[in-house]
Amino acid sequence: MNETILRHVIELRQRVLKSLVVLGVVFSITLFFSQPLLVMLIAPMQTLLPNTHTIIATQMTSPILAPLKCAWLVSLFLAMPFLLLQAWQFAMPALTFHERSNTRVLIIASIALFYVGVLLAYYAVLPVVFRFLLQWVPTSIQFLPDIQHYYTFVTSLLFAFGIAFQMPVIVYALITTGLATHAQCLGYR
Repeated sequence: MNETILRHVIELRQRVLKSLVVLGVVFSITLFFSQPLLVMLIAPMQTLLPNTHTIIATQMTSPILAPLKCAWLVSLFLAMPFLLLQAWQFAMPALTFHERSNTRVLIIASIALFYVGVLLAYYAVLPVVFRFLLQWVPTSIQFLPDIQHYYTFVTSLLFAFGIAFQMPVIVYALITTGLATHAQCLGYR
């Protein structure tokens, strides 16, 4: 019994180390492109601001932390399929054949839906939200959004849409595991 637990702990350690190495490599690559990535992240707001307005940094470390955070976010997005694959491969031996096939489909669908949600939020929702917010700025106020607040707002919105797009996967998992019926899901909808 102890030997089996030890093997699982060793395998978990190896998978976590692999994940950290891949995440580190991807982060070091995205760190090299951190400035263009930050420009891309602020583009939805920057294009809507009047020429006299810009995004500002109000803290001493903001000009350094904003590109670092942006690189970290992009590296998480890029490495997520590998990280989920490691988690799935660790859990796979404990699953039955039917559960394995369902889990594989759910992971692929989950990753794809998450990315679709993030892309929809970036390209379709953010411009609409920013146009709406800018409509309400009085003409007597010069609107200069802070990069830290902007980053927090945008990443929260991107993650919220990515997670919201997981609903079909969650409903499918609830129904296939028997935790909910089709009728119950329709009733909650």
